[in-house]
Amino acid sequence: MAVRNITPSSYVGPQVRHFRTRRGLKQQELADRLHALGMTATGWSQTKIHKLESGKLTRVLVDDVFELAAALDVSPLYLLTPMPPFDAAGDPLKVWIGGRIARWPRDVRQWIRGVRPLLGRLDYRDDDDARAGQRFYLLESQPLSEWQLIEKTGSYASRVVGSIEELTPVDSEEEA
Repeated sequence: MAVRNITPSSYVGPQVRHFRTRRGLKQQELADRLHALGMTATGWSQTKIHKLESGKLTRVLVDDVFELAAALDVSPLYLLTPMPPFDAAGDPLKVWIGGRIARWPRDVRQWIRGVRPLLGRLDYRDDDDARAGQRFYLLESQPLSEWQLIEKTGSYASRVVGSIEELTPVDSEEEA
């Protein structure tokens, strides 16, 4: 099983298709929704959405991701990173950020959320640089209000997971 690196841009198309079909929208309906929301500057059409979903359009602007995410009512985060982290053949996927940096989708999502740094100790020249990088990420680049929001969201998420677990039947003892 070989790990395959994917770019965030290359993953947008399949995710748009996934969320569009889950919403029961046709490509033209998504284009119409984008226009209804005033998102006309990037020229959304059924043809452009088809090219994106079929992999013929592989370079996607951040503006495009935000517009598509808003029209589909999903976080841009889920258009950029795979869920689950495997391709159709079952091979694991890493998100290639650039250069030598490719990380597991879960780690990239946490980085985008501002919960966890992307770079690890081995990505720095030495331990002092690594500590300085961690300090900058955790303390100097994140306002306190973001950490408070993350803390609130974490406790809320724990309650939601608990509720889902209560509502989800367990089929066997192994799954419990």
